[in-house]
Amino acid sequence: SMVIHGSVNPTVAPPTAVHGDAYFADRAATAAASWTGIAGMALKSGDLMLFGTDNKWHAIPNETDLNAYLPLVGGTMTASAHNRGGSAYGCGPLDQQAVR
Repeated sequence: SMVIHGSVNPTVAPPTAVHGDAYFADRAATAAASWTGIAGMALKSGDLMLFGTDNKWHAIPNETDLNAYLPLVGGTMTASAHNRGGSAYGCGPLDQQAVR
């Protein structure tokens, strides 16, 4: 089974892993030499790195570079919600409400 542990920097040594451990690349970078199986591979932010039963890491590419949207760790996302009409649920209109 696969266990996703979060994000990791692929330019440093990988964490000690057991079969099925997976991490997301936290940046676009070249995998360090210690990532057996994917060493030297160009990775994008959000690529999945999976430790297989062959005791090697395998990269599963993400089709979208997530750095263009929101960091995988930290950061704050804010937005305004707008509803100029009434609500189907009986609530009044929303205007300039901060969403966190």
